[in-house]
Amino acid sequence: MATPRLAMPYIVQSQAQKEVTHNEALNRLDLLVQAAVLDRTRTEPPEAPAAGACHIVGAAATGDWAGHDGEIAGWYGTAWTFISPFPGMIVHIVDEAATLVRVDGDWVAIGGAAEIGIADVAGLSAALDAKLDDGDAASFVAKTGDTMSGALSVAVDGGSSSIQAVGETGANFFTVLRADTSSTGPRFLLRRARGTNAAPTPAQNGDVVGTYGFQASYTGSAYRAAAELMATVTEPTPSSGAMGTRLMVRVTALGATSPSEVARFENETGLSMFGANVVVSPDRLLRLRAVTLATLSSLTPAVGDLVFASDLGGGGGALVCTSGGWARLRNSGSQTLSSDADASITYLGNGPTICHSATLTADRTLSLSTTYAVAGARFRVARTGAGAFGLSVGGLKSLATHQWCDVEYDGSAWILTAFGSL
Repeated sequence: MATPRLAMPYIVQSQAQKEVTHNEALNRLDLLVQAAVLDRTRTEPPEAPAAGACHIVGAAATGDWAGHDGEIAGWYGTAWTFISPFPGMIVHIVDEAATLVRVDGDWVAIGGAAEIGIADVAGLSAALDAKLDDGDAASFVAKTGDTMSGALSVAVDGGSSSIQAVGETGANFFTVLRADTSSTGPRFLLRRARGTNAAPTPAQNGDVVGTYGFQASYTGSAYRAAAELMATVTEPTPSSGAMGTRLMVRVTALGATSPSEVARFENETGLSMFGANVVVSPDRLLRLRAVTLATLSSLTPAVGDLVFASDLGGGGGALVCTSGGWARLRNSGSQTLSSDADASITYLGNGPTICHSATLTADRTLSLSTTYAVAGARFRVARTGAGAFGLSVGGLKSLATHQWCDVEYDGSAWILTAFGSL
């Protein structure tokens, strides 16, 4: 026979060797009263346990612990004593510096299990004074119908802390109201320092000041991060008087499992997108993405998109995406061709105005390529070079010296639109 709650053996009438039963009960009391275990992940017993050493047996245990997964094992000199945890049992985990309680077949932090509801308690920070030592964790869970006024302060040196509003139906929201005669509104404040709460020191370059996170897609064991608003320190040598920062927006792409940066704000550089790519400068100037003509094909633009082509013929310039392809935003720029040879010109690769200055020693052809050509693309070719031979512009017009012509692409071919003498 044994006690109904702690299963300590009774000494029965006329029992021989009563000390054995008595000592077994004492061992169980020694294990259960102010219970403390060294860890809760070990799956095999230690080789030389100290007397009184206790553990929560991990999953798939082996050796003398086989078949006792999740039980509390205590060593009392010659054999292991096993006790199955029961609802409400409290155990301190030494290697985690945490005290847990048994709830619904699981070990949870005492604060998380208590679900303390506090209604209309002013000065909550003074009442709770929730300033925890290294490694401690605190959790405040507000139940349905609870309201709270005053201030709740949770300061943790190491470890973790959380304030949760949990509900399964209806709307969950966090509201901060300030009603007074001043112009100051409420703030949601995240603070970051090195050192300790009692003696904080400046955060260092690269430290995350704080993250406002959004999580979704429960995986069965945890929620995944869906999006984040994150602040980091960028000051090269932070001090109490200098603390440059960067604010980043991070979201998760389609098919991905974690967020990545899409925008950053810095006082020195302005607004950047997808990394250190400035889009709006601190002077509020729009900065187009710089590309080369060779990289245009790697882009996936939509009609109306703008880029800056650094190697645009006649000098770098802006391009706009049209339904037919990339077009010059401004039809300007000139280029001189001085070679006494046939040549080919492309809409974006050459300047819109071509000055042909070579002295021709034979009839030459200036071919008009359709590469990059879009409806409305234009060239003006002016021949300034000498020589009695002709310069054929795409087979549309043969220019003698001091003559010019205009050509335009109609969407399928180049056509002659005008010509004259210089």
